[in-house]
Amino acid sequence: MHGLGDLHNSFTTLGTQLSLPETAVLSIQAPNSLPIPEEAYHWGDDVIFDNSTGGLDSDAGFVKTRALLTEIVDSTLVGRCGWRTRGIFFFGYAQGGMAALDFVLSRPGVEFGGVVSVGAGAPAKVEVEGEGERGKSSTPVLVCAAEKGSVVSEAEEKRLEELFGDVKVVRWKGRKEDGMMQTREELLPIMEFYGRRLGSVAGVPEGALELIAGRTS
Repeated sequence: MHGLGDLHNSFTTLGTQLSLPETAVLSIQAPNSLPIPEEAYHWGDDVIFDNSTGGLDSDAGFVKTRALLTEIVDSTLVGRCGWRTRGIFFFGYAQGGMAALDFVLSRPGVEFGGVVSVGAGAPAKVEVEGEGERGKSSTPVLVCAAEKGSVVSEAEEKRLEELFGDVKVVRWKGRKEDGMMQTREELLPIMEFYGRRLGSVAGVPEGALELIAGRTS
């Protein structure tokens, strides 16, 4: 799921480049357009400015995005196509990663294949009740962040551990700000995560699917 102000195009390409075995890639565009001349989209319910940075706040509510993903997952992938939720994966960058984590947390009792969030933690106003050990989400999560200057602080890392039963935060060495992976070394933990989850159910699950943001294509 793409970042705030981005489009789906590059994530469609990324899904192809990952070349995950027996895996389809669905590219979805964020549901809300930004009020600017250029074509740009976001996952939040509102456009909120962050006074501390002067930019837009990624944590802007995800009710509309939840509804969109619910329609895609429940009605189409599970209802029509017969996919198992255990075979559905989410990949998100920045606000897209936060929206993916929000959606998974909004589905108590449902285990998805996993979430990879690059440069984003969970929304501030979210909690899990009555799922898994001590109310934690059972969906595994991998968060990739810069070694320094990341929005994924140590406090956020601890919070993720309180929300998810299986979560790992990888700090990319030498990176001073969050961004997409740039080297083979940065990509490796992501591929290992997929390899572990895709390979843990009798090889590669027949219903494995990765969700990556962008307009449906």
